[in-house]
Amino acid sequence: MEPTPGLRPGWYADPAGGPQPRFWDGARWIPPLAPARSRGGWIWVVGAVAAIVLVVCIAPIVVLYASASGPSVGDMRKAADQLVLPPELVLVGEHSGGNRICLDVCVSFSREYAGPGANLATSEIFADALEKAGYRCDTSTRDTGPPNRCGRSVETLGYISYWQRAGHLSLSFSIIPIPSTMASSSLAGRRVDPAWRSFAILSVSRK
Repeated sequence: MEPTPGLRPGWYADPAGGPQPRFWDGARWIPPLAPARSRGGWIWVVGAVAAIVLVVCIAPIVVLYASASGPSVGDMRKAADQLVLPPELVLVGEHSGGNRICLDVCVSFSREYAGPGANLATSEIFADALEKAGYRCDTSTRDTGPPNRCGRSVETLGYISYWQRAGHLSLSFSIIPIPSTMASSSLAGRRVDPAWRSFAILSVSRK
């Protein structure tokens, strides 16, 4: 590099065309302290830091969602499908709603049946199907006297019974006589078989 006589000591643009300023000490140009970093390198650094921040912030949310989320409607439908019911019990309706993490209301699932048996006979059908599927009655909800094998009479719901199975969802069923105000309301707009004597609601819920 050619010397620059008469140039006062100080910082100047690199006479060799380098990206960093160079210091002229009055006799010679001082070499750069370190090579210049390209702007592209800083972009990669910023991108890497942003990715790490996103992972750190989002990962706990994903883990929390996975641990807090409950069963899906599909899970509940599968649980209801496990019950083997006789053909005389006719499926007349199915309902679902809510969300898995219970932000406003938890997921719910229910099926409605109608059949020719009286309340007690229909309750026995559901109890037998639940027992065969491995469920056991929640005896804390049972009435003490007959004819209730596993359940209790509720004025607005007729006969209701709660069942559980280890590691699975909870199921319950309620039996309402036909005719009744609640059965008529639930069957409104549907063709009602004159032979039907009971209306049943099978509900699936998280434990």
